[in-house]
Amino acid sequence: MGESSSVPDSQDTTQVIELATVQDRIAGSAAAIWHVLTDFGHPQTLAPTIIAASVTGDGPGAVRVVTSSRGLEIHEKLIACDRADYLFRYAILDSGDMPFAHVTSYTCTVRLVPLSDAITQIHWRSEGTVDGPLQPIRDFLTALYRNANRRIADRIGKTS
Repeated sequence: MGESSSVPDSQDTTQVIELATVQDRIAGSAAAIWHVLTDFGHPQTLAPTIIAASVTGDGPGAVRVVTSSRGLEIHEKLIACDRADYLFRYAILDSGDMPFAHVTSYTCTVRLVPLSDAITQIHWRSEGTVDGPLQPIRDFLTALYRNANRRIADRIGKTS
């Protein structure tokens, strides 16, 4: 698979920092991957721990409520969904709904870069503020993004 970068440990709750980054290549067209990635109403396609989702609104500004297998209700807002640039961005709205400990704000950006008609690079990058150790957060998010990439690849092709 691809690379992940590390971020120095910090407990500064006011500074927005990179939480995790993952970059992989998926055998498939950017258009096919985009279709799976941006189905805002069905995030369970990307994460098996999501059991339900409902969406209010359409396009940027839409809000979804995601229900996890642990019973958490996570409120997320679609910030950007730009097919021309293959850029998708969302944020968790309420730090009380964070599905991982010590994260007080969270924004995730996903970019697709077509390398050919049959290979696409996918890059996940999350930023946020924290009030505890970063390593468990990095590990959780890295695994989450890699799993999402595998699930996308299973639907449209294979990771390379």
